[in-house]
This record gives sequence, structure tokens and C-alpha cells, in this order.
Amino acid sequence: MSSTIPLPLPTKLKERNQIESTVGVQAPPLPPQKGSQVPQGALLFAFMEILQSVQVEHQSAQRQAKELQANANEQESEIKQEAKFKYEVLRQSQLFTKKGGSKKVKITQLQNLEAYNSKISAERDDIGSKVNVLYQGANILETKLNSTISKAQQSLQEDASITHVLLNLTNRIAQI
Repeated sequence: MSSTIPLPLPTKLKERNQIESTVGVQAPPLPPQKGSQVPQGALLFAFMEILQSVQVEHQSAQRQAKELQANANEQESEIKQEAKFKYEVLRQSQLFTKKGGSKKVKITQLQNLEAYNSKISAERDDIGSKVNVLYQGANILETKLNSTISKAQQSLQEDASITHVLLNLTNRIAQI
């Protein structure tokens, strides 16, 4: 004896198609129609609930992917910033004459150059540390994203099995 639950078919089909296209999984065929009601509506309801749970995982994965992309963009920005900090060097013309003799370089000029380069080195180290922290954060985000995707895939596989069992049970009950 098969139960019938009144479900407006176009609305449910529209929802079903939307969820199927979002998740990328096709639902089992709809049970046969009888008038404006769908027999075995519990099966469709169960499948819709399963797809909605997978859709939540999909949305979570999308948020995590956006966070990962933002992290990558920030890393790229920091690396570009680091490249702007250039060390100062003494040119060969500042050290030697055209004939190969050495020029006198003032000690204060060398000290100023060394202080400037130390400051640049500290700035680059700071940016390098920021990039390293961002990189580690990206690894954590990537792990979470992979876990979310695996969880959604596992859910889909388990839920497909449950749906198949429900469909078989429903068909057997209908035959009694």
C-alpha cells in the first residue's frame, strides 16, 4: 500500500533541479505520477533533505575557498610589498677612480648606508614573517576545505545508498 502526500510537482521539481545543479548529483527518477499528487512522496522528501544537507556542505566549502583565495591575495600583496624594499649599494664609481685607484669613502657614508640596509632588512624580515604566517594559515584553510569536500562526498555516497534502499523498499511495499 503506497502512501501519497500532496506535493505541488512543479515547485518540487524546480527545487530538485536547482539542488541537483548546485550539488552536481542527479536524483533517482521520480515515482510515477497520479493526478496532481506524487505517490511515494516520502522518498522524494528524503532525497530533498539529503540534497539540502549536501548543499550546506557545498556552501561551507565555497566560503572556505573564498577565505583561501583572500589569503592567497594577501600573500601576493605582501610579496610585492617586499620587492619594493631595495638595498642601497656603493657603486663601483664611488669606490674606485677610472684608473683603478681607490677613492676615500667617508665612514659616515658607510654607516648611513649600513643603517639604511639594516632597516630594509628588518622590513623585509617582517614581511617575510607575515607571508609565512599567511602561508601556514592557508595550509590550515586548505585542510579544512579538503575535509569539508570529503565530508560532502561521503555524505553523497551514503545518502545515495540510503535513497536506493528507500526506493527499493517503497517499490516492494507498493507491490504488496
